Amino acid sequence: MIKFFIDKYSWRGSFLLMGGVTLNICIFGGLMRPLQLTTDTRKRKEGVAVTDFTFLRNTKLILLSFSCLFWASGLGIGFVHLSAYAVANDSSELGASFLISVIGIGNTVFRLITGMAANHPAVDSLTVYSGTLGIVGLISLCCPLLMVTTVGQMFYALLFGMYTSSAVVLVAPLVVDFVAMSSLASALGVVNLMTGIGYLIGAPLAGWLYDTTGLYVNSFYLSGVCFLLSSAVILAAPLFGEEKIVFTDDVKENSQTLTKRMYDENINEVKYVQYPKSVKTKDCKLKHTDCVGLATI
Repeated sequence: MIKFFIDKYSWRGSFLLMGGVTLNICIFGGLMRPLQLTTDTRKRKEGVAVTDFTFLRNTKLILLSFSCLFWASGLGIGFVHLSAYAVANDSSELGASFLISVIGIGNTVFRLITGMAANHPAVDSLTVYSGTLGIVGLISLCCPLLMVTTVGQMFYALLFGMYTSSAVVLVAPLVVDFVAMSSLASALGVVNLMTGIGYLIGAPLAGWLYDTTGLYVNSFYLSGVCFLLSSAVILAAPLFGEEKIVFTDDVKENSQTLTKRMYDENINEVKYVQYPKSVKTKDCKLKHTDCVGLATI
């Protein structure tokens, strides 16, 4: 569609049309009214500092942020240089522009599949995220073997769209797993900032590489390396175990008090396991008056 706009209305007209389409986001955004806060939520929000950056000490969140930076860098290179690379391999301009549509088709379909798979309790979102980015990294390194034919170009564009979509779907659930709900909005902001930086530096760096070497293939080698780095960085997250807070028998908290403490102390979740009153163990994870409790942050 963008190719049609450019041919019909030139670059100036195309940007005006795309700007008009994008402005519709403002209309839909204006229709999103804030939910009514409950009394308990209002109380918990009182006294929370707006400039609280303690979540930045979360090593897993930092790793995810840098993973998104590398992912966005590789993705930007693919979107910007794929059509030009196809034209350099004797593809028509119309056929080369259609590759972006193929990426979009694969991206849309695989987002739905990834989302449904991630909801299954047996599926680990971190493994899917890292695995798909590793696959697209290897595919990008093998890109020169696929770009010699039109079918190969379509196949690469489809795989590129499919396996880069998982990051879009799984980033938010991973952030929820890594930080407390009280820091969720700020943590997502940091991750999105790093993603934007990746988009900002990826394509210009690949352009400089093309100007230096005169070959688009090197840009896709760089893209593959970026995806592999993104996959490798997030794989280190499980190495940083969860810190733990142990509640002794002297701490008798009901569910309401514990919920407030979880919010105030930046605790992600409490895992509950029922133990009989006669069992005395520090591994008890049920915060009731008859046993000790363990909360992970």
